[in-house]
Amino acid sequence: MTFNAPVPELNCADVTRSLAFYTDVLGVHRRLTSADYPVFVAPEDKWYRTGGQELGFRQFLIQDPDGYLPRFAQSLGTRNLP
Repeated sequence: MTFNAPVPELNCADVTRSLAFYTDVLGVHRRLTSADYPVFVAPEDKWYRTGGQELGFRQFLIQDPDGYLPRFAQSLGTRNLP
């Protein structure tokens, strides 16, 4: 049996604050840039269908050296399907 690789996710209360923390406080962006390490998925708003509604997230992904994709996400709430 083959399993998909796990995708670690860090749910953030405020993606702007978390992004500032990782880029300004820890220097993640600077380190990724200086290592020529790209962001896997640029910041985007994404909606996922669940039942009769959608769940929204503002998110971005990076890929680690093992191919894992940590996703940094902030909830945008829910909305009804059109």
